[in-house]
Amino acid sequence: MTNVEMFLRDYWHAKRSIGRLKLALTEARAAYERGAADVRCTSSLQCVGRRRSGGESAVERAAILLVDELGAEVKAIEKRLMDERRTIAHIEAVVAAAGLHQQEMEYVRARYFDNLSVEAVAQRMYCSTVTCWRLKKSALEKIGAVLNGTHPLSAREA
Repeated sequence: MTNVEMFLRDYWHAKRSIGRLKLALTEARAAYERGAADVRCTSSLQCVGRRRSGGESAVERAAILLVDELGAEVKAIEKRLMDERRTIAHIEAVVAAAGLHQQEMEYVRARYFDNLSVEAVAQRMYCSTVTCWRLKKSALEKIGAVLNGTHPLSAREA
């Protein structure tokens, strides 16, 4: 697999990761909300936001730490989601800058973004696998030129 193919495969991996992260984020937020709701201020304690000061028992301190950890987990998942979305946006920008023809773009989307086999792409596009290999070669050359900075459009922008 070439560097360009690995670059394009990152799109599918990021897309799949986003689905998993969204699920994990939902679960982490729910756990955080449940934990935060369970850690209530008693009349003998002074509340400061979600944190309390003074007179906490070991169990109360452990609960507060757990809620803090859950909050940190939510933030970490949100950051990873943002990173994956940035990866997808970067790949889409590079592919758009490559100036692919309609069939080349259809091939790239089906093969790398939807993770279909060459045979499945050929069936979807109503063409032979030989045509798919030709489309692959020309598309990867154009995308590789953008990545290497040798594409005519990327040279003009610089």
